[in-house]
Amino acid sequence: MSPSESNFRSILNAALINYKKITGNELLDHPLAAEVQRCDSVDVILSILQAQAKAFKQSRAVDQRLMKWIGPVVHILYTFSGALGSGVGMVRP
Repeated sequence: MSPSESNFRSILNAALINYKKITGNELLDHPLAAEVQRCDSVDVILSILQAQAKAFKQSRAVDQRLMKWIGPVVHILYTFSGALGSGVGMVRP
């Protein structure tokens, strides 16, 4: 395992642990997490997130600013995950 992969795993594991402490839920057990993990491209991930945002927008009147912010984040995480190689699944420890 490369130092960058190890560092990424450590950061991701800490984030997942912190999420569970705050919410009491395992983030990777969420149905959306399983759906995103099966994706093979940024466009598919963004499509899923846009559908979620649309559903959220209908109930909360959220505008496209959310997707404008999320899009670049997904691109960065997807690229970073791919750059680490096969040792790291789609942004998953």
